[in-house]
Amino acid sequence: MCSNTKIKIWFLLVISGVFFITGVFADDNEDIRLEAEYILSCQYIGDSPSDARGAINNVYGEPTWVVPGENAMAILGLITASEVLGDDLYRQRANLAADYLVRVQAEDGAWYDQYGYDTPVNTSKSLRHTAEVMIAFDKLGYNPARYDAMKEAAEFLLSCQDPNNKGGFDDGLVGGGKYWSEEDNSYKYHTWRWTHDNAYAYQALMAAARWAEISGDTADAHGYKTAANKIKSGLETVLLASSGDHWVRVVNENDKVVDSEDRGDWISYAPVMLDVPVEGVTLTEVGKWIHNTLQINDPNSSYYGALIWDDTLHPDRKSPGFSFQAMLVWLDTNQSDYANSALEWAVNSGLWNTEEGGWIDWVDNNGKAQDWERFIDTSAYFIMVKTGGYDFSPIPEPASFLLLTTGLFGLAGAGLLRRNK
Repeated sequence: MCSNTKIKIWFLLVISGVFFITGVFADDNEDIRLEAEYILSCQYIGDSPSDARGAINNVYGEPTWVVPGENAMAILGLITASEVLGDDLYRQRANLAADYLVRVQAEDGAWYDQYGYDTPVNTSKSLRHTAEVMIAFDKLGYNPARYDAMKEAAEFLLSCQDPNNKGGFDDGLVGGGKYWSEEDNSYKYHTWRWTHDNAYAYQALMAAARWAEISGDTADAHGYKTAANKIKSGLETVLLASSGDHWVRVVNENDKVVDSEDRGDWISYAPVMLDVPVEGVTLTEVGKWIHNTLQINDPNSSYYGALIWDDTLHPDRKSPGFSFQAMLVWLDTNQSDYANSALEWAVNSGLWNTEEGGWIDWVDNNGKAQDWERFIDTSAYFIMVKTGGYDFSPIPEPASFLLLTTGLFGLAGAGLLRRNK
């Protein structure tokens, strides 16, 4: 099994416009491959008469629980694994998942919340799923064959930003998507504005703007950037907590905090995790808030370093997935002590299936989730932290390089990438 983790320094060197990541240890590669292979084991590549080929089920098994947002995160994990391991199979299978997502996109540009094979089984259209898919498309690289899907998805996000649809104040924020109204026998727009939806939407619209620029659609590119900047402004004002070190989870159409949802969890730091360039926020203070609010700090606890689900409803549940999400912040802010203890707990928690891959979802004082509850997005987040973190913002192609027009840059950051055998 796993023993202590060690801190190592990874270096990001940009020389003459080329981006290099160095120093992934051999045992890290084994861990990354294990989780990438687990994601592949959840992908449907059968020859059914449906259009489900490429769908990645949320857990191991037939594609009866296919969630677009989790497919998107799995795609990011596979891309990262492909780049680090030099194995193009993972990118090929990521593209297969993207092709599936294009096929099942709804007519309004959104994705349904859940599919069984290629059939929607949860017909709500939560905004985050559409935004996450857009981010995944962008990370795979501009593809003219997917441009229409990207553009239609961007238009769906814009429709959720329109006050005529979301209702209430014209605050620049996006509402939470659409839901089916049995009473009206039609889709209605959600009116609440969630922090994580807006963080995902910012990056998704910036990605759509990049694609529009490549395609020569300068007017659309400008519109997407304008919409994204409105979201950024709303994150800096409407949704930012008065303390300035985290965000409220959600406000209603009149920009009032929804009291029933007023608690701390990963949504409270989503803008930093997702690399939204918010201004007026000290990122290390956000990191401290996560540590003080959501991380087990008692060194005498067997759960020391673990992240809890939230500070209100499930404060006793400890989660590898939420631990890895918090690490994405701490790796950016160089708060390596927090990140190191989170990884230390996770790899020694007994929740990691080191034979088949995947992470059992949670543990508390009364037990743990079922062994089959090993979700693909947790595997993707683990791959991200094992490679030093992740940047969700659009980047020039190819995805493994950062092309700069001029200059010589050197950056260093703290990473927590090694486990001893």
